[in-house]
Amino acid sequence: MAGKSLTDPARLATFREVQQLADAAPQWAASQRAARPYRLRNFTARRAARDILRAVERDTAIAPVTVEAKVGLLASRLTPGLLRVLARTDVIPR
Repeated sequence: MAGKSLTDPARLATFREVQQLADAAPQWAASQRAARPYRLRNFTARRAARDILRAVERDTAIAPVTVEAKVGLLASRLTPGLLRVLARTDVIPR
């Protein structure tokens, strides 16, 4: 046979790869949407590493890095019940 048949393993592997890419596309897009606010604020891995190393040097158990994490930590200490209610709500429109 001159061409590849539908049962050819190489052709099936190619189909599987295309299917995996199609399945990964929505996840990649969601990841990009989630990372955008950090890019806009110029939040870098270097800055996160600096904050984590400072926490290790000070021997602290929790190292909030972003502003959201610091606000969340403060909220969990002041009003833990309210934070649990907010955590259960769906704030992302679909």
